[in-house]
Amino acid sequence: MVRVSCRGVELLPLHFDEQETLVVHGNAVLTPKGRLLLARLIVEEGWPVVRAAEQFNVSWPTAKRWAMRYAAMGSAGMSDRSSRPHLSLARVMGPPDCQGDGTTVARY
Repeated sequence: MVRVSCRGVELLPLHFDEQETLVVHGNAVLTPKGRLLLARLIVEEGWPVVRAAEQFNVSWPTAKRWAMRYAAMGSAGMSDRSSRPHLSLARVMGPPDCQGDGTTVARY
């Protein structure tokens, strides 16, 4: 966390024992509440995807993605997801197989 004062920028300690809260970027177009409104317009009200996307100032693929997620998972699907990869290739495959002369053996 950061605090800005007349003396400059001060870093504050983070408390990891509390539940992580999402801080929405100031320029974010869709918050979870906005996604829900967009998805309901498309799924429940029957708005065309392109028209709803224009209303919310997002691309039509983004509007379609949120509408499909709402149709599949309901309002619970409107929350943010982690962008962390599910698998790490290095962890799955392990370290490369090294030979005595310093070269590695290809594994594919």
